[in-house]
Amino acid sequence: MDSDDVLEVEALEQLVAVLREKALDILYFDRTTIFDTEELATVFSDFCHNDSQNCACGNVYDGPTLLRKLCEDNAFCTCVWVQILRTEFVRENNLSFLPGIIYEDNPFTFEVMLKAKRASHLRRAFYHHRIRENSTMTKAVTFYNVYSYYRCFLAMLQTYSQAEPGLTPENRNVALQMVAAMLNSSRYNYTKLPPEDEFSELGLRENLNAFQVMVSNPARETRRAKELSEKLLQTNTARSELNRKLQQSHTEKSEINRKLQQSYTEKSEINRKLQQSYTEKSEINRKLQTTRDEKKARDAQIRELKAQLTTLKKENASLKKKNKTQEKKLNKLRSSVSFRIGRALTWPVRKARALVKRRHPVSG
Repeated sequence: MDSDDVLEVEALEQLVAVLREKALDILYFDRTTIFDTEELATVFSDFCHNDSQNCACGNVYDGPTLLRKLCEDNAFCTCVWVQILRTEFVRENNLSFLPGIIYEDNPFTFEVMLKAKRASHLRRAFYHHRIRENSTMTKAVTFYNVYSYYRCFLAMLQTYSQAEPGLTPENRNVALQMVAAMLNSSRYNYTKLPPEDEFSELGLRENLNAFQVMVSNPARETRRAKELSEKLLQTNTARSELNRKLQQSHTEKSEINRKLQQSYTEKSEINRKLQQSYTEKSEINRKLQTTRDEKKARDAQIRELKAQLTTLKKENASLKKKNKTQEKKLNKLRSSVSFRIGRALTWPVRKARALVKRRHPVSG
C-alpha cells in the first residue's frame, strides 16, 4: 500500500474468504480516488476511476481472459493494492518486482494475469487511493521515469513471448496492446523531458543502442514532428488571424465606402434641395420685383389719378361756380316781365305739342 492511502477495515477478511472459497490464484477488487485539492482533481481527472460497471463480476476465468474483460470494461488497474494473490501461486511462479525502477506494478501484474489459472473480480471498492502533490504520478518527468517505463516494456515483452503460445487471439491482442502501451509511455515521457535531460541515455551502461532505436530516436522524431506541427498550427493560426483581420479590414472599408457613398448621395440631395431653394428664391425675388414694379406703376397711376381728381375737383368747382352764375342769371331771367310774357304767349303752342305727343307717341 501507499502510505497515504486507505484500506477498509474488513477488506482482507472478506477478500481472503472469497479467494479460498473459489480457489483463486488472484482476486481483483475496486477502488475510489481521493484528491487533496480541487486543482489536482481538475489536472489529473484521468486518475478518477470508476472501475467496473459491466464486467461479469463473480465468475471465475483464467488470468488472460479476466485481463481482457477488465480492459474492455476500462476497469483494469495494474496497481497491486487492488488485488490479493494466493501465496503458493506467487512462489510457484517465482513472481517478484523489478528492482531499481518505478512503475514496477506494471510488469508484475502483467505476469500475474498471464500466468493465473483461476482469477475473478469483486465489485467492491475496498481501497481508497489518494492523489497528492509531488507523488510519483504527479511530479515532473525525469529520465528515471522514461527508463523505468522502458524496463517495464522489456520485462512485459519477455513475459508475453513466453505466454504467447497459450493465448487465444483475443487475449493475445489485449496483451500486445499492454506491451505496446509501455513502450509508448516511455517514448511519450521522453518527449516531455526538459532540454537538460535530453540524451541522458548516453549514460546507460547496457541496452544503449536498443534504447535509442526503440525510445529516444522515435521520441525525438515525434517531438520534432510535434514542434513542426505546433509551428505549422501557429503559422496557420497567424494566417487565419491575418485573413480574419484582412477580411475585417475589407468589411470596414466596404462599410466606409458605403457610408461615403451615402454621404455623397445625401450631399447630392442637399445640393439638389439647395439648388431648388435658390431657384425658388430667385422666383420669389422675381415675383417680388414684379410686385414692386406693379406697386410702383400703381403708385404712379394713383398719383396721376389724384392729379386728375384734383384737376376735376378744380374744374367741378369752376363749373359749380359757373352754374351758380347761370342759375342766378336764369332765375333773374325767369323773374323778369319779358320771360313771363313769353311763357304766357307760348303756352298754347306748348300745350298743343303735349297733346300731340300723347296721341301720337314717337317709337323709340
